[in-house]
Amino acid sequence: MTRVLLGEDNPVLLREIAHALEIHGYEVIQASEGQCIINYLSESDRKPDIIVSDSTLKDAAHQPISHYLTTSEAVHGIPTLFMVAFNAISDIRSMTRNDDYIIKPFRTDDLTAAIENKLRRIYRTGVSG
Repeated sequence: MTRVLLGEDNPVLLREIAHALEIHGYEVIQASEGQCIINYLSESDRKPDIIVSDSTLKDAAHQPISHYLTTSEAVHGIPTLFMVAFNAISDIRSMTRNDDYIIKPFRTDDLTAAIENKLRRIYRTGVSG
């Protein structure tokens, strides 16, 4: 079962996305703040297969979690997919590849397809990110 670390600061949206992913057979670890993602990655022995996070989440120092997820050694080798509001797309494009984000709002099928495509590319090429 694919383990997804899901970061979203809107509690309703977090529950809805987590529930939809669970229905599709994913194991979901929920994080309502960027710092929760950092804590999970540093403290847990059970690393996720992929991190799906809202690009606007912040860490404890109010820095964008996207910076941590693209630069931290703790994340090395874990694919990351950012959920990005349409008006923030130019911010995230400068630091990611096109398959590193999905634009909000999205359908669950689009998210699961993005996750599967990302994982397939990673495992086929051996390039993480």
